[in-house]
Amino acid sequence: MENGRIFTADGYSSNNGTKATPNISADIFGDWREEVIFRSNDNSSLRIFTTTDTSHIRRYTLMHDAVYRLSVAWQNVAYNQPPHVGYYMPEGSPQPNIIYPDEYVNVTIEADHEQTNEVDMFHLEQNYPNPFNPTTTINYSLPKAGNTTLSIYNLSGQKVAQLVSESLPQGHYSIQWDASGLASGVYFYRLESGSYSQTRRLVLIK
Repeated sequence: MENGRIFTADGYSSNNGTKATPNISADIFGDWREEVIFRSNDNSSLRIFTTTDTSHIRRYTLMHDAVYRLSVAWQNVAYNQPPHVGYYMPEGSPQPNIIYPDEYVNVTIEADHEQTNEVDMFHLEQNYPNPFNPTTTINYSLPKAGNTTLSIYNLSGQKVAQLVSESLPQGHYSIQWDASGLASGVYFYRLESGSYSQTRRLVLIK
């Protein structure tokens, strides 16, 4: 394979001298692939450059994830090393929990499966915020009644907290976990109900 330039942003410039960083490099469109934005040579406009290859993947943008957004910020002032997300990518992008601090703005953002009280499948959402300190919220859905447990484990597989252990009816549930008594690190939370079981990762940073 021959080495050579594969892309030239004619009429547009990079920043930071020899570092040659763009204005931003990040996934802003939502199919997980990253775009790059450059300023024009006369600083009068910005242009977004993206791949022309089609994709069937449609997700929340990676920029909705706090860990990824922070990674983009620190890499954008350095050498644009690959940023990372705060969740396991193959499982898809968790619904962003968007909060408007203005007390005069009242906006409710709900996932499609929460538009109705009917639940047609088990679902364990990614906790929010993640990473967190010291509290985080976990949402889950049960399509049928059953004995349900929601447990927290450390990296060694030891149970460190039991959040739920009871028979629950069908519905959507939300629980807040306070990890004040635990050390910083990676933990896992597991939802079990009947024959269903799902585990997700969360990160405590103090």
